[in-house]
This record gives sequence, structure tokens and C-alpha cells, in this order.
Amino acid sequence: MADQRADPRIQVNVRIKGPDGRDKPIKFERVKVQGPDGRVHDVLVSPKKVKELKEIRNTQIKDKLKLSTPPQVEYMTEGRCAKVKWSPCDLEQCTYNVFVKVGGSKESKCKYKGEEMQCTVDGLHPGKSYTFSVSASSGELTGDASPACTLEVPTERPGRPRPPLRTTQSKSAVTLKWSAPDNNGSPISEYILEWDQGSHENGFKELYRGNEDHYKLSLKDLKELKFTFRLIAINSVGSSEPSESFVFTVGMTTPSKLAAPIIVKKDMTSMELRWEAVESHDSQVTYKLEMEQPDEGYGFRTVYQGDGCQWQQDGLCRNTTYFFRVCAINEKGPGPFSDAISDSTLPDKPGVPTNLGQGCAARQRSLMLTWNPPLDDGGSPITNYILQRTCEDGYKDVYTGPELQYTCEGLSPGTAYTFRIAASSAGGISPYSTEEMLKTKADKPGAPCSVVVWKKPHQRDITLKWDPPSSNGGSPVIHYTVEYSRNEEEWLAGGVVPSDDAFGSTSAAPPTCTVANLIPGQRYSFRVCCQNKEGVSPWSSTLEACTAEGVPGAPYSISCSVKGPTSAKLCWKIPESFGSEIRSYVLRWCRTDSLGQPASKEISSESCRVSSTDCATTLSGLLPACPYQLSVQAGNAVGLGEGSERFSFSTSASSPAQVQGLTLLSKSANEIAVRWKEPCDNGSSISNYQIEYGKATISVPSSTLEYTLTNLDAGTTYRIRVQAKNDVGYGPVSAPLSCKTAPPLPAPPTLSVISATHNSIKLTWEKIKKTPIVSYKIQMILNNRSSTVYSGNANTFKVSKLLPNKEYTFKVCAVNETGAGDWSDDCICSTSPQPPPTPQDFQVSCKVENDVGVATFTWKSYESDFEIQEKSSETETDFKKISVSHVTSYTRSGYSPGEEYEVRLRAISSSNCYSNFTQLLKFQVPLPSHTPEVTMVTSDPEVEPQIKVYLDKLKQHGFAIAFTVMSIAVLLSAFLLGMYLEF
Repeated sequence: MADQRADPRIQVNVRIKGPDGRDKPIKFERVKVQGPDGRVHDVLVSPKKVKELKEIRNTQIKDKLKLSTPPQVEYMTEGRCAKVKWSPCDLEQCTYNVFVKVGGSKESKCKYKGEEMQCTVDGLHPGKSYTFSVSASSGELTGDASPACTLEVPTERPGRPRPPLRTTQSKSAVTLKWSAPDNNGSPISEYILEWDQGSHENGFKELYRGNEDHYKLSLKDLKELKFTFRLIAINSVGSSEPSESFVFTVGMTTPSKLAAPIIVKKDMTSMELRWEAVESHDSQVTYKLEMEQPDEGYGFRTVYQGDGCQWQQDGLCRNTTYFFRVCAINEKGPGPFSDAISDSTLPDKPGVPTNLGQGCAARQRSLMLTWNPPLDDGGSPITNYILQRTCEDGYKDVYTGPELQYTCEGLSPGTAYTFRIAASSAGGISPYSTEEMLKTKADKPGAPCSVVVWKKPHQRDITLKWDPPSSNGGSPVIHYTVEYSRNEEEWLAGGVVPSDDAFGSTSAAPPTCTVANLIPGQRYSFRVCCQNKEGVSPWSSTLEACTAEGVPGAPYSISCSVKGPTSAKLCWKIPESFGSEIRSYVLRWCRTDSLGQPASKEISSESCRVSSTDCATTLSGLLPACPYQLSVQAGNAVGLGEGSERFSFSTSASSPAQVQGLTLLSKSANEIAVRWKEPCDNGSSISNYQIEYGKATISVPSSTLEYTLTNLDAGTTYRIRVQAKNDVGYGPVSAPLSCKTAPPLPAPPTLSVISATHNSIKLTWEKIKKTPIVSYKIQMILNNRSSTVYSGNANTFKVSKLLPNKEYTFKVCAVNETGAGDWSDDCICSTSPQPPPTPQDFQVSCKVENDVGVATFTWKSYESDFEIQEKSSETETDFKKISVSHVTSYTRSGYSPGEEYEVRLRAISSSNCYSNFTQLLKFQVPLPSHTPEVTMVTSDPEVEPQIKVYLDKLKQHGFAIAFTVMSIAVLLSAFLLGMYLEF
């Protein structure tokens, strides 16, 4: 059975319409199923099928988890444990569970769970019976448990008993009693009570032997004061170890008075006391320690009772006096108390002072601080307060005294200081309070210093650099203000620079400012001040600096005199040089539109340079009737100055420009259509266009940019040119365009039929060679409906997917660059009738009857005739035809046994249409069940091997073939004596 693993992955909801017409949802789940070939397949199944697959899977897993052999159990005497081993199950990954049941109990306890094949179970009790079983589990599935294995734990001698105890005592007798120890699987038969009378010479002696759990000892004749007892238990295995000893004393007294205890160590909440121990060999002595706190008024109370001689009393109040006394206690009772001793606990550190803060408004160089006493003085009065302030090395004391306020002097303006305070008393110094940050009042900043020129001065700006003030007055500098003047009388604003201090920056870079809008080559005075929230600082020292020499000013008073369509003369006046002699002028001009804007982004400006001695120049190479804009710049050793205001002028008109963009739109055998772009009219509107083609000329209106030339000769090349005309005259002709008219339409080809089948007709036509042909089109007509079935360059085409025994009409036309020619005459052709289908399930069976092969051929029935073709694979090359009619089988005899034949079948319709042949079948005629036996008789040893070969062939191919082979062997062997044939 295949291992089916149901693993739901995807849920598919399907709704099926029921008999009542309502949709009923059915959920399908996709599961992975492993088939017999080991491959995993995705299958959609219903939830019920998923449940069945899960049950099958769980059953298979449980079968693999089943353990059929009992575990092997070995008892280990030393540790009272059992070593359990078992055989694995058929599932590789699983967990094993070992269950143990004690005696006849119905409940089993799991003692092991893991993947190992063995475990150790400890805690076994002697004399008990244990049953072991093992089960295997995988996930939530658990297989059947193995057969049980029983272990009988052997019995042992009793465990060590507890010492006997004294239950009752009188002047004449004492009763000792004991409890039974663990019997370890064998009942206790008797007890032995042993005693030592105190001589320590003879050791323990037997006092009692029996099965009772008590013994009454008479004290009348006993002279010793101290006795020691011990107990031994006995079962069928042996005796137990003796119990611990029990000491009993006769005639003791209470302990004597002890010396007063000693205070060994003390602190704020505890005292450690020690006292002398009482020497007693007769009985056990304990001690009772009592304490009294006079403030409570309750007297002495017990704080410790035990056999120790030292005790630490905790939970005491700090700086408080306590009294202690101690007494000893034995079996007779307590002795007298010692003399009381008194001592006090240590005081504690005081608490942290509170409300440390500023007592009044802050000043620029001092702060007044106040605080409150701590809530807890630690049990002793506060003697001093210690006030500390932060410094470079940490904290330093600024005040020590009993006052609750202090004024801290010698501080810096606008600076934050951190303070903390602690209190001191007899108990020590308290922890310091939380840090309190206080800040002095800020002051105005100092003046900026070291104002210098930073970088090289420019023509119209100078960059200054300075250092921040030595003191910012305790408040960050907000900004710097720079002023400049040419005569130190009228100061102008040069700029405001934000300070890095305002943003908390730690950058060491000095502030800078660039004063702009200055005049080249002039001397200026500069000063700087700064400002914080408290006010403005004094001005810095004055700095004098000079700007660099500048470029010349812009030329002015530009005038123009137009000299013709392509030239103009310009004049201007000399501008200011700004300290450097003018060396040359640069003129820049460009074409503009009617609005004074540049005519096109593609048209770049032109320029020329003129000597400084000339204030006029003539521009040439201009375009006629075009508006221009011009600007003039003056240059010196520094560079070019600003350009002058734009000056506009226009040139006079001229004849039109050359026609551009002459292109071919379309052409035919007798027409050519062309297009061109409108040229520039050069200031005078275009009146008309003149078109030259061949030897002819034609004029068209100015609004025409496309024109079709008609009445042309087919297949002729024409050279076409166009020129524009305005009031000034004709413009230059365009570049020539050469174009050839299309050839005439092709004549229709002759269409004929090559072959026709039941579903296709193959057509052919002759190719046209007089004119280049683009393609051929074939049109098919059926039931007065035509459709194009082919378009291409070939001269043959097979029309397929036709109906059998139908008449079709076809015609063809040729297509060249001019267009499609006339259609050819109709070509009528019919498809052949439908051939019958190929016979199916063609089979052959062969047998031998009377040493002749008989073959039976079978196939599926069709209502038609059939033709069987056959030949021998060894002796024939052509097929022989056998016709049969309306049958499904055919039997033929006459086949040679042992020979191989080939056979095939096809159907024949009533209209003599043949189907395709079936697949070629090969079959071999079997040999007869009896083979003629041939005996060889010869006296020539050299011929004997050759005759054996012929006899073997005789047995293989039958009597007829063997007789022929034997005849050949007789003729070939000249010295063959004879041969005898027997059947």
C-alpha cells in the first residue's frame, strides 16, 4: 500500500448547486500524497478524505512504533537500581517511554523519556516486584507497549534504626521505646537493646532481646549515674547496623549561676554576645538569653534558647541602651540567671539635607544658598553642614558649619555652578544631596579683537576675520555686527554674522564676514561689535583696507547707421575705467523677433573686438531685413566690464532665400507630388514659386507649399527644382530632386492546377519578367463568396483545409510598386472524395497445422473493402496483394514453418480511394512440434564434422530444408560413402 502523507496546504472553496437550487459550499484541501513510485503528488481532496488519509497515516505510524519484544532488565545491587535495554522500532525518529509498575498496582509511572535505547531506573526497594514495559511515540502518536518484563528485587537486612527514646520515668524505673526501621523486604523478627553502664571497659552488653517495641528498666539496684543505650533490628537476612547512642543520667542537679555575658561586637541595629559554657558529662545543657529595653517597660524577655554560647541580637534601635542576662538549663531544669550587663547601640549617620537652592536673586559674581536640616538626624544632633561646589578637579568644600545658609563669592558672570551638601553628626557624615545647578547673572560681552582682512580683497567686496571677545559676559554671543565707512564719519551696515555660541557650537573657527557692494580701488574703514541677551559690546579697533581695481563701466550713447541689407556702422562713448586704462571693446549682437527677443534658440550671438582708440566700427555679414540687438563691453587689465544697454536696429530687405526641404510626397505612373519649406522672405513677402521639371516650368501661388505634377510619362526620371520670388526679385533655386515615375500595372498571369487531394489543391502560375513584381495574390471563390488565400513572391501555392469532393474557383493577379494588375481567368478545380480511415488494432496470430503455417489477421470493423499486402522477409522483395470485403478477420495458410513474414493493411472505399497503410507487422511461423530425426553413417573422419553441421540445420529448419542441405553435402563430398535417412 502506498505511504499516504496528508499535509493540508491550500483550501479551495467550491460551490455546487443542489436539488433545491441553492449553492452549497464544499471545501477541498490540497494535500501531498506519496505514491508507490516514491514521488510526491499534489491532490485536491475533501475534508472527509483528508480525515481518512490522516487515519491511514496514523495507523501506519502506530504500526511502525509497535514494540514486539519485552525489554531486558538487569538489577544493580550497589545502587538499588535496574538497567533497562530494549530493541528499536521500525520508525527512525521517535521517543521511547519506560513505564514501571510496582507489585500488583494498576498504575504505571513513566521513569524515562528520550531517544536512547537504554536507561537506568533507580529508587527500587528490596523485596518488591517491579514490572517494566517500553513504548515508542512520535509527536502525538504512541505505539503499542512492548510485552512486560518482571523484576524481583532481593530482600536485604533491616535499615539502621533510630535511637531509643525515654517515654516515662519515676524514681524506681524508666521506660524506653523505639520505632521500627525499614525491613527491606523481610519482616523484623526481633530487636536487641544494648547498654553501656558507664565503665567504658566492657563496652555495650545485651540488655533486652525480643519483638516488642519498648522496654522498662528498673533503677533500684543501679549505682552508676550515666547510662548509654543503642538498638539493633534483625530479620531473616541478618542484623542491621546499631542505632545512634542515647545517654541517660540518674541523680543530676540544675546548673550553677553563670558569669555575665560579654558584648563582643555592636553596631547601630545589632549586638553580638558571648558567655561561658557549662561543663556537664551527665546530660545535655542548653542556654537561655534574655534582653530588656527600659524604655518599653516590659522587663526581660527571652531572645535566644539553645545549646550555643554565642548570639547576635538584630533589629535593635540605634543609640539605645539594652540589658542582657543568661542562664543554663539541663534535664533537672534552669539554673539561676547571671548578673545583667548593659550597653548602647551606635548612632546612625544623619539623613540628607533637603531643599538645597538659591536664597535670593542671582548676582553677577555671587550666589546665596539655603537648605533645610535632614528629616532623620540618625539618633544624634547635627554638628555641621558641608557645602561643596564643582571645580576642574571635581568637588571642593566651600563651607563647613552649623548654619542653614551661605553666600558663595568670587564667581564669574553668567556661569552655571553645581552644588551639593551633606550633614555630619556623632554617627558620621550623611550621603550628599542631589546636585543642584545654579547660575550667576550674565553681563555684556567684551569687544571683538584682532580684526584683519581675510583672503585677498576683491573689486566689490572685502572679507574680514576676527576673534571672539575674551569674555562673553556669561551669556552666549548672539551675533556680530560689521560696519564700514569711507571717511569714518558716516558708518554703513556691512553685515550681521550669527555666532556659533548661540547654537551651542564648540567649533574653534573664528567668525568671518564679507562686506559687499563696495567700489573698486577705494579705501574703507571697518569695525565690529557683538551682542548677547544682556546688551551690545563696545566697538573693536578700526581696520583700514582697500578694494581691488575693477573692470570698466558700460559704454553708453550707442548709435547706428544702416549701410545696406548686410552691413551697419555703430558708434558709442567711452565709459569710466575704474583705475585701469581701457584697452579694447567687445561687441556682441544677435537677431531678434518683433518683440525684441532672440529669434531662435538655435541662432547663437556673434561678437568682435575693437581697439580702445576707436569708438566706432562697421558690422558686415548681416542678414537682410532682420532686426538685431547689440551690446558693447569695455575691457582693461582686470577684465571685461558690464555690457551696455541693448541697442536695436534692422537691416534693409532683399530677394528671398533659397528654398529648402524639397521632398517627394508620392508618385504614380503619370504623377509626382512634392513638398517644400517656406524660405525666408528677407523683408519682402513672397509673391509666387516657380517649379522646374524636365524642360517645363510652372508658377504656383505663394500659399502653395505642396504641388502635384500631372501628365507625366510612366517610368521616366524627372529633375525638379523650386525658387521663390518677392518684390525685390527671384531667390536662388533649391537643390534638385530626382524622381522616377512608377511603371505600368502588370498583366494577369496564367493560373493552372498541379495536383488535387480530398482536402487540398496545389496551384501554379508563370512569373512575369518584364516588370519587377512585388507579390502575387490568389483569390478563392466558393458559393459566390471570395477570399484571398495567398499573398507572396512564390509561383506555387498549396491551398489546404478544403472540403472533399467540392468544386473551387481560383484566380491570380500580380502586384508591382504601381499597384495590383487585372485578375486572371477563372481556374476551376474539384477536390477528390474523402479516403477511408486507416484500419485500427491490426493484429496477427500464427500457428502450424500439418507442418504448414496458418496466419489469422484481425482488425476493427469498417464498412469498406480491405487490401492485405504480405511478403517473406528472407526470400521476397515485393508485397503480394490480397483483397477482402467487409470482414474484420482473414485466415490464410501456406506459410513455411520457421520463416519470418511482413504484412500491412489498408482500406478501400467504394470510390476506389485508399487509406494509409497500418504499421508494418512482422511475424515468424513457429516450427512443428516434432522434428524429423536424421542418422549419419560415414567412415570418413574428415567428412563427419561437416555432416554434423548439416544435421543440426536439419533439426532446426525441418525435413524439407534439411533434405536440401543434405543433398548439397553429398555433392560436395567426393568420398562420402553413404547416408541413411530415417523418420
